[in-house]
Amino acid sequence: MTRATVKTSSRARPHPVKLNLEGSNQQLANLCGPLDENLRQLADNNGVSYNGDWFNNAARSIVGGTRSFQDFENDIRNQAASAFPTYAEQIRAGQNVKDIASPYINSMSRILEINPDGITLEDNSIRQALSGISPKDGKPAAKSLWEFERDIRKDPRWNNTNNARESASSLALGVLKDMGFNG
Repeated sequence: MTRATVKTSSRARPHPVKLNLEGSNQQLANLCGPLDENLRQLADNNGVSYNGDWFNNAARSIVGGTRSFQDFENDIRNQAASAFPTYAEQIRAGQNVKDIASPYINSMSRILEINPDGITLEDNSIRQALSGISPKDGKPAAKSLWEFERDIRKDPRWNNTNNARESASSLALGVLKDMGFNG
């Protein structure tokens, strides 16, 4: 019997797993499934996508002892750091891009009146906000939250929200008051 160490993140403590490599395929599937899911979740939380075979092969490599979970976590984090260079240091230190993007996702949800769970790191508005380039020096820079919110209000989906209607009503009322109408 071989012992493998499974690590779900750089901060988690290793959990020993007893592994009988001569056992049935079902035992291998039982071990690979949670690893596969943990890797998928980590990739999703960092805006990185791979095909299903990548996750299956990664889980088998971990169970087989040729690579560790940490190796694959590093691969995912390095990929995310290259996609979001402004936050590369935080990502490599263990922070997930989804946590970094949370203020943008919540603002987008509030302004467009959509469920925040439906907004992913694959959304173009979120990706652009997190991976922009500074016009001043050409270096990676995130959009400020107010710039992001201004840009979200230019999104065609905003026109169909209560926010847009209330904004238009307030603007129209302001114009009428400026013209002397107080009714």
